[in-house]
Order: sequence, then structure tokens, then C-alpha cells
Amino acid sequence: HPPPGVGVLLEDKHGARYIRAYRAAVGGQWTAWARNPDYPSLESATHGLRILAVARHRMLDGTL
Repeated sequence: HPPPGVGVLLEDKHGARYIRAYRAAVGGQWTAWARNPDYPSLESATHGLRILAVARHRMLDGTL
């Protein structure tokens, strides 16, 4: 898994794609965090997420 705060391109179990920041969670799960409250954060187990691509640098200011 990528380090916390790195931007990831991901796909959910329905094929929808998102760009979010990676955040580790307990039990090997993780959260795809959306800094903007108008967009949902997604849970890896609940949404069946898989990472398609990882940004090279951490998104320190949270913008994606």
C-alpha cells in the first residue's frame, strides 16, 4: 500500500473511478479520503476499492 497522504486513482466494485488521498485504517483496511466535504470518503472494504495508480508525491495540502 502507498504511504498515508499520497493521492491514488481507484476503482470501486461497480467500476466507478475516483481520485482520493490514501489513509491507512485498522485490520489492513484503508480509507480513500476526500478533503473536499462535497465528495465522499470511501472505505476499502465497504466499497470494494482497488488502487489503479499512485501519485509520486504526498499531497501535503490535501488537494487532488
